[in-house]
Amino acid sequence: MKKIRILIADDHPLVAESLSLLLESEEDFEIIGIVNNGWQALSFVEKYSTDILLSDYNMPLLNGVELATRLKEKNIGI
Repeated sequence: MKKIRILIADDHPLVAESLSLLLESEEDFEIIGIVNNGWQALSFVEKYSTDILLSDYNMPLLNGVELATRLKEKNIGI
């Protein structure tokens, strides 16, 4: 069975790592990356196949709402 590919976008390393450890304990999930701002998340999903993007609402440079808006504008469905 194909694993669900997850990107975590959060500017707090402890939160991102904790989410990663929790989700990776499930055999159906694969954490494919951890980024710390919205611009990095946008760049990542443009380059790599991602099934789920878990994004913090309040991040530097590009917050979660702005990130979602840009993904929609670029027609990147996650």
